[in-house]
Amino acid sequence: MKKIIFNYLFVIAIVSITLLSACSDEGNAVDTTLIYPYKMTLTLDGDGFTNKTVTLQKTLSTYSSSYDETFGQFYDVVDGDSLYFYFQYIGRQTGTSIWRQTELDAYLETSYNDYYYPLSGETIITSYGDIRGSIEGTISGVLYHHSTNAQITISGTFNARRISDYD
Repeated sequence: MKKIIFNYLFVIAIVSITLLSACSDEGNAVDTTLIYPYKMTLTLDGDGFTNKTVTLQKTLSTYSSSYDETFGQFYDVVDGDSLYFYFQYIGRQTGTSIWRQTELDAYLETSYNDYYYPLSGETIITSYGDIRGSIEGTISGVLYHHSTNAQITISGTFNARRISDYD
C-alpha cells in the first residue's frame, strides 16, 4: 500500500514540476503544447485574411454510429477573435471525403458572427486512431460567407484527440 501511495505521489510531483517549469518568471504564457498536444494549423486567404496562419489548440473528434460520420471540432482565440472550425467526414477510416454543399462538411465561425460554409474542398484522414488516440489529416478547399458570399481559401493540418463514440 505504501508503494502505491508513493508511486501516486511521485507521478503527481512529476506532472506538477513539468507544468510549473513551463511557466516563466517573466510572465510569459505557458507552453500550451504540454497541455494541448493536439492542434489544427490553418492558412486562411480571402475576406479580410491574407495568407493568415492560425493554430487552434483546443480539439476533439468523435464518431457517430447512427450517422456513420466522424466529427472534428477545433477552437482557439486568435488575435482577440474566437475561431471555430468543424468538419464531418463520412465513415470511420482513413481516406478522402469531398465536401458536400448540402451538408456542413466544413464550417468556420468567428466570434464576430461570421459563418463560412463549404463551397468545394476535401478532408483527408491519414491516421485514424482508437478511442483516446488521435485522428490526423489535412483539409483544403473554399468556404463562402453566409451573407456576403465572400470566399476564403483554407488549407491545413490537424491532429485531434478521439473521444468515445456515440449513437
